[in-house]
Amino acid sequence: MKTNGIEREDIILMLADINQQLNKLEVELHSSTEEFCNSWYKSHEERLNQCDKKLSALEESIDKLDAGKREMKMTYPSKKVVKLELGY
Repeated sequence: MKTNGIEREDIILMLADINQQLNKLEVELHSSTEEFCNSWYKSHEERLNQCDKKLSALEESIDKLDAGKREMKMTYPSKKVVKLELGY
């Protein structure tokens, strides 16, 4: 009977050790996934900021082009049609 008791105690000790190792693994996985998520978030935030700057620059250049077109239209307010006459 003593052999059965020792085996059970050994099995219980092994299972307790496995449980501790699994808990450590869970903590490590949680911290590594948290670090990965933070770095992923930061990198995408930087990319979005760069895209925002580029988009703002494009919008400004389009506004400048539109302002230039308006000024050109104002210099020639009416569309004059040139009539050509055939003469001797």
